[in-house]
Amino acid sequence: MDLSDGTDKTIFVARLNDPGTCGDFILNAERYETEKAELKQYWDTKLNNGTVVSVPEEIVMNAMKNLLIQNLYLGWRYSVGNAYEDFYQPEGNDTAKVLGWYGFTDEQKSIQNSLIGMSKGPGPATYENWEWGEKLSHAAQYYFLTKDASLINANKNTLVSYMQDMKEQITADPYNLLEKQRYSGDIPDYDYNFHHQAVAWRGMRDLSEIFRILGDNDLYETYSAEANILKTALLNAVDQSKAELEDGAIFVPTRLLNTNAQPYDPITETRIGSYWNLVTPYGFVSGIIDYDSQFMDGIHKYMKDYGSWLLGLVRFNYYPVEIGSYKSGGLPGYKTPGVDNVYGLSHTQLMAERDDADRLVLALYGKLAHGMTRGTFISGEGDTIGVYPGEYYRTFYLPPCSANNALFLQILRLMLIRESVDENGIPENLYLAYATPRGWLEDGKEIEIQNMPTFFGPVSYTLTSHLNENYIDASVTIPDRDPISNIYLKVRVPVGYTIKNVTINGLPWNNYNAEKEIIDLTGKTGELNIKINYRTGEPVSDSEAVKADKEGLTEELIKGNNTDLDNVTEDLNLITSIPNGEGCIINWTSSNEEVIASDGRVTRHAEGDEVVTLTATITKGSASDTKEFIVTVKQREKEYILEISAESTGGAGYIRTITISGTKADDIAGKYLVVQFTEGTDVNAKVTVIMMSALSQEATVSYQIAGTKVEAWLTSGMPDLVGENMGVTVYAHASTN
Repeated sequence: MDLSDGTDKTIFVARLNDPGTCGDFILNAERYETEKAELKQYWDTKLNNGTVVSVPEEIVMNAMKNLLIQNLYLGWRYSVGNAYEDFYQPEGNDTAKVLGWYGFTDEQKSIQNSLIGMSKGPGPATYENWEWGEKLSHAAQYYFLTKDASLINANKNTLVSYMQDMKEQITADPYNLLEKQRYSGDIPDYDYNFHHQAVAWRGMRDLSEIFRILGDNDLYETYSAEANILKTALLNAVDQSKAELEDGAIFVPTRLLNTNAQPYDPITETRIGSYWNLVTPYGFVSGIIDYDSQFMDGIHKYMKDYGSWLLGLVRFNYYPVEIGSYKSGGLPGYKTPGVDNVYGLSHTQLMAERDDADRLVLALYGKLAHGMTRGTFISGEGDTIGVYPGEYYRTFYLPPCSANNALFLQILRLMLIRESVDENGIPENLYLAYATPRGWLEDGKEIEIQNMPTFFGPVSYTLTSHLNENYIDASVTIPDRDPISNIYLKVRVPVGYTIKNVTINGLPWNNYNAEKEIIDLTGKTGELNIKINYRTGEPVSDSEAVKADKEGLTEELIKGNNTDLDNVTEDLNLITSIPNGEGCIINWTSSNEEVIASDGRVTRHAEGDEVVTLTATITKGSASDTKEFIVTVKQREKEYILEISAESTGGAGYIRTITISGTKADDIAGKYLVVQFTEGTDVNAKVTVIMMSALSQEATVSYQIAGTKVEAWLTSGMPDLVGENMGVTVYAHASTN
């Protein structure tokens, strides 16, 4: 092809997957487009597995899809087409785990099943305990994610043999630790290495719990006991080996009980310090040390202040050389100080567990900018950061690299969804959207997750920003496959917005922390429609919020369907927060719970009105105030009421009108009105009784003597005027005196 004329030319190149069976074909633009369309359709179908991840940043979506395709192609292989076309632990299982997170659980199972049968070599000559721990813990992780026990059952004898071997090591060791094994592939020293011990402990603990769940109590009791022995011994060794620095940082060496293991300052100044940065965090994320403890605070400070990270990526200095210099003729990816992101999975897991969200966001963009090729998303094992003479681009070592690909995918997943486990390794809490970049919820943007596998079942949620109107809409589907101790949603919006109040399914929800942007959904189930209202400007203090909500708490808000609080006949609406208010919690007490309960239920007495004092306690944080309302509850309405009017002249001399009222005044058919007239008093009194059918709600009676006592009854039938009682139901009674 002649390129001398300077015009653009197109060349088509084919890579023959099976040259021996390939016939003649013409490679041209048409054939190229056909093959490309078929390839795209294949991967589109493969990626469309029911799990949806959508974030409002095109480069992130492109990277996610590209890296998933790469790792689905690589399978258990660390790389392809170079010396790294082989398996490695923990890298291979980490890659499989991340594929499962994105819905590719069949592929995860296949990779892990293959890796169980692979080893770099028996005994202390390598680091077999580390391998075993990874296989055990990842088998448990797959079970919790899918509730599929077939991987464990198919490899049960092999997995149990790992734990039995470790049990024998613990018994034989003077410290009850696992035997000393090789530090790593590149570091040949033999020690009680922290990452070996911690990962193996977690694997034994986790799989023991699975055996308990599956009903194999003998295996559970045997190996959970050994895991506890190892945990105690390991924490003792860590305590004896740690160094507490003057600034509060804590250094935990990889090589436990080794007096030569001293803090690195900075961490990557030496080669062994760089390798500490690669492997030791595997122990930190095993759960052997409480993430929220002061001890972990000190460890985190050491990593942060002594140089573990560059733009959230894992710093590494292979040769080592000073910052700004290089190793002439050195390996690509390592000839200058740089990063080794293969081992970033443990680092970013630690960031997430420590709620170091901004550093996790930095790691995502650091990886996009400096850990992959631009636009094509290819990674090697290590990456140069410094300048090397004559090289315009950075270099990396033996690309592609499945574990490095998995780092970006893990960061994205940890931003969107994270689970935590309890001290026994059992899934406990669910965290949603805990570390998303704030720009992803600018006005008009949306984050969507559908059917993403978790330890509790598939999770779906959507966050839609309407910040120009000061609110975010969220829809969350809570999984119900397994119990969740606590569920938290964090809504990270651009700076300048503060949560004002929250509603769930249209009702006020007070269980949130505006400062931390966390909405506690614990106890909620099913589909939730959440509206988060915001204010702009300076945050309102708790005392200011209480004052505002106290002023906003009015009779109009609580009277319900009553006309006012002086004439209460129905239940009150004792709200627990002010609609679109400041998010304070309102609790109610009543001076008479029998009449007005603290939830607003009203019970009316048959006779007489009741005056009740309601006290509202308005609280936010440590600020609190009260507000009182005086309420009059009217007596209960009667079905029938008889009223006798005042005496007036007319008829035979004097008349009175008897009126029937009440809630059933229209229902008088078949009833009788009995009227008794009493002239005089005592034994000389003259008594006259008349009985009439109650044909209307009003009757007029007359009599001759002024001041005659008139008494009336509304009855169910003709009464017995001679017996001890009337022998009928008396609905109402009235008397003039």
